Amino acid sequence: MPSPLARKIIVWIFLPILLATAVTEITFRFVAPKYDLTFYSSTLKTAYWALPRLVHPSDSSADSWYPMLRGAAAFHTEKSVDIYQATFLNRTIPVMWRPKFQYPPSSLLPLELLGWTGLLPQDDTRITAVGRPGVKSAGPVVGRAYRILNGTGAVLYIVNAFLIGILAWMALRSGREGNGMSAADGGWVAASAVLASLVFYPFTQAVNAGQIQTWLNLILTLSCIAWICNARAAAGVCMAMICAVKPQLGLMLLWAILWRDWRFTKGFLLAGIPVAIASLWRYGWANHAAYLRLLSELSRNGESYAVNASMNGLMHRLLFNGDNAVWSYAHEIAPFHPLVYGVTLVTSVLFMAAALGPALVQRGRTPSIFDFGVGITCFTIGSPVAWDHHYGFLMPFFVLLLARILAMPPGPPRRTEIALLVLSWTLVANSLSVFILFADSRLNVLESYRFFGGLMLLALLLRHGADETVRKDVRAPARDDAPAAGAATAPR
Repeated sequence: MPSPLARKIIVWIFLPILLATAVTEITFRFVAPKYDLTFYSSTLKTAYWALPRLVHPSDSSADSWYPMLRGAAAFHTEKSVDIYQATFLNRTIPVMWRPKFQYPPSSLLPLELLGWTGLLPQDDTRITAVGRPGVKSAGPVVGRAYRILNGTGAVLYIVNAFLIGILAWMALRSGREGNGMSAADGGWVAASAVLASLVFYPFTQAVNAGQIQTWLNLILTLSCIAWICNARAAAGVCMAMICAVKPQLGLMLLWAILWRDWRFTKGFLLAGIPVAIASLWRYGWANHAAYLRLLSELSRNGESYAVNASMNGLMHRLLFNGDNAVWSYAHEIAPFHPLVYGVTLVTSVLFMAAALGPALVQRGRTPSIFDFGVGITCFTIGSPVAWDHHYGFLMPFFVLLLARILAMPPGPPRRTEIALLVLSWTLVANSLSVFILFADSRLNVLESYRFFGGLMLLALLLRHGADETVRKDVRAPARDDAPAAGAATAPR
């Protein structure tokens, strides 16, 4: 049986999930909502829908796959075509079917590789939008492509859950002398981390939607494990792979340079430069320039829809600028609003300062895993558009912070940080879609609950990143790759 401390941790993890699910299900059962709730669900119900995807992959969930396959189709049809004019900006395609391809050209490389190896049907390059409005599947060949891509995502979702458990076990083991937990307790908490990952809403929502984010979540977890194992170059390689799809995280290269973390930088460049060259060679400079123009437009406008968990989304909703609560695949970017743009720009600068500032202020120490988490969190939630599933990047840092906080001496500071971590977990890990009931009032600020949870997590990451300066002074002399002793051995 787990110790009292381990039992408390298990309660902290799962009680918020149970309560959030109960509140959502009861509210939607007895309160007739004004809006279509097709895209809203409770935490455990979303997990219930996601888990069977491993056995029965969806042939229609294609939030990422539909626009990506259409982008590939446009390129293969005519090599000189502007991919974005042929997809996202193509006004000749009925709006209900218009593919919102907003990824960089390099994101198509994995699909090209799967097609070249024969794992993906080759005819998917000739996908056409046919059928009734709103249906993204276009026949048996494309349905098969969706099943393969979604099946792969479901497998990676399961694998990632077990990797999160391994990360939890490693982190708790490194701080065992400080947290007083036995090896058996570490096993209980690691198993709980696996189960928590399987119901973590940003994970399950990504699986249900047919999102490439599921693939990226796994790579980020691997990057964190590599960091804990002192394989900084491998962590950099993983980050470069993520940037092929999420270029805003390319700022992690600048982050590493400012920290003078040359192993991470070398790993990033080792993987990133070949990917960039391959993308430029395959898709041409014109498509990359077109992507930058599209990115500028998206950043200028942003999204008002409720699941845009960013400052940009919060401001659009607060000013009732754009469609707040109703989603369709035809959903367009929000109308330009100068105040929203100004606030978005200022907060983006602040997030960048929070991510990069410690490297300039605290020179003389190596960055910790918490500094790494600060960068990932800032560049994720600080984007103008940060969908719910993007918050999947935050999951490893909940685990790492739990291990670090447990290694703190008992007392009010530790209790305060545990409370803040649990509150952040409640807001980030769950679907609290009941707040859609306030969409037409100023209380729609509550729809940004996940963003607030991300800010709480960021505060804790900043606090423990800065704490490395103090901890460095109390560590016993050791090699760069040797773990420190006692409470200071919690994950770096």
